[in-house]
Amino acid sequence: LDLGSNRIGPVGGRALAASTALRGLERLDLRENPVGADTVDALVAADWPGLTDLDLSGAGCGEAPVVSLTAAPLADRLLRLSLD
Repeated sequence: LDLGSNRIGPVGGRALAASTALRGLERLDLRENPVGADTVDALVAADWPGLTDLDLSGAGCGEAPVVSLTAAPLADRLLRLSLD
């Protein structure tokens, strides 16, 4: 799902992460969207077993949520992770 540069903010990012319709998602591109740290926290908690490619470059996530993301079980499944 390529949503790069679509002006998705924190509310939209959290809504995406909470969506059960996206459980089968393999790739999520949120680059250049100001989704912020709350979205990263929501993605860490999301139940997306097939997610292997996540792009958060230019998403204004900061350092702390990135640490939680890389320490989460999700990180073990990711084949590609792009960050700020």
